[in-house]
Amino acid sequence: MIGSRLAEKIVVVTGGASGLGYVSCQHFSEEGATVICVDLEETVARDAANSFPGEAVGLAADVTDEKSMNRVAQSVLERFGRIDALFANAGVAGEGSAHSISFDAWRKVLSVNLDGVFLTARAFLPMMIAQQYGSIILQSSMAGLKGMENLASYSAAKAGVIGLTRQIAIEYAEDNIRCNAICPGTIVTPLVRQAYRERHGEKEAEAALSRRSQQYPMKRLGDPRDVSSYAVYLASDESNWVTGTSLAIDGGLNARM
Repeated sequence: MIGSRLAEKIVVVTGGASGLGYVSCQHFSEEGATVICVDLEETVARDAANSFPGEAVGLAADVTDEKSMNRVAQSVLERFGRIDALFANAGVAGEGSAHSISFDAWRKVLSVNLDGVFLTARAFLPMMIAQQYGSIILQSSMAGLKGMENLASYSAAKAGVIGLTRQIAIEYAEDNIRCNAICPGTIVTPLVRQAYRERHGEKEAEAALSRRSQQYPMKRLGDPRDVSSYAVYLASDESNWVTGTSLAIDGGLNARM
């Protein structure tokens, strides 16, 4: 059954063919939005779009490539004439402490998680300025709010996203453009499961995830719908006076000393 919270809205999601992006696209679609699912491979993006309950389009783009993101924005403008909400979700994992991570590894993580978010927002800002409204949702992380061991590049990138969120919110408020960041804790996605398998081994990964869940006050890890539900709120008219925020979706972890 299709809902109506996002009826007739045009929503673009990067990294939309897997993980949090896929679940968010699905949730947007369930609430009545027309979804533009953006991912690296066109076939993958189209297959994902075809699985959503409402109208959806799959487009290929590399968020780290300025021309690629500009082409996506132009395609959306030509096909739909506007954009109502943008979810800059695409990202990659990255481990390593400040003294041990290579510069190439550092640059790769920042290129996707910070540069990619910036290029995505910048590609669609002219359209939003021209139409004088829009909601921009940037994917950050708890690692952007708190120091976390062995995540130098990832934490730096996600903290940068929070700073960019504030800057966009303030600079474009008079254009009726809102910008907010989502800062998830550990969300159980295929990417997270893979990271735990690489870190702890195939046999110990589930036990490590279970131990991690006990560090959260609510004694569980996050579900992708915990994040997508907030993204739906930020994309909807219900959040019309919400901008410049960076909310921890983390089962209470950010509140604990």
